[in-house]
Amino acid sequence: MKQLREDLRKEIESALVEIGLELFELSVSKKRGQEMFTVIIDRIDNYVDLDDCEKASRAIGSLLDKWDLFDSKYMLEVSSPGLERKLRGPSDYKRFEGETVKIIMSEPVEKRAVFIGTLKLFDEMSGEITILERDAKKYFRLKSDKIKEARLYLEV
Repeated sequence: MKQLREDLRKEIESALVEIGLELFELSVSKKRGQEMFTVIIDRIDNYVDLDDCEKASRAIGSLLDKWDLFDSKYMLEVSSPGLERKLRGPSDYKRFEGETVKIIMSEPVEKRAVFIGTLKLFDEMSGEITILERDAKKYFRLKSDKIKEARLYLEV
């Protein structure tokens, strides 16, 4: 079953690339006794819109029907990573330079574990993120391998 899911994942990734999208996350769960197939899509060049979700839903729905994974009805949910999306590593750190982020460290830096501010720079060589922290109005250099969680942060 694991290999089957990996093969399906690759096929979904290929189908999404054909329509200018990429797979962000994929999960299968049960909701009220019904299989729930959740796909989170992303775009490198822009934000995901409703048309993207619709195109992805059609492409993925066809694949799921072809693969015939579920014994009964299933629900397909396609969405974007959201405005406060997780940052999942170096490519996201680089991509979202200049954006407001919230970073939670696994070990405190200068007696702080949570940083909210502008991601100024991701240095690929050192693996460090430079953030201008909004409250302290100070720059911090954070080691990316010590990040517990990082996400975009929506200021309201």
